[in-house]
Amino acid sequence: MPFLLRMSLIALLSMLIAVPANAFGGGMGGSGGGRGKRRGQEPEKAEAVQNKKAREEAYKNALKSIPDAKQNNDPWKGAR
Repeated sequence: MPFLLRMSLIALLSMLIAVPANAFGGGMGGSGGGRGKRRGQEPEKAEAVQNKKAREEAYKNALKSIPDAKQNNDPWKGAR
């Protein structure tokens, strides 16, 4: 009897642990969680696309204007 009771308790606990994991999944085509486009979302407008491209170009140009880092002057370099 104790063996059967113990096995039943283990089965019950494993089911209780597995049930909350369902809230995170949503599956392949499920309606739960996940990130992505939602239904009814309008496509980006031409102005927004142009603004996005302009921001990306400005960012790339700003990165090009950053000077390279100088070589690290480490006095303990030879000791390591």
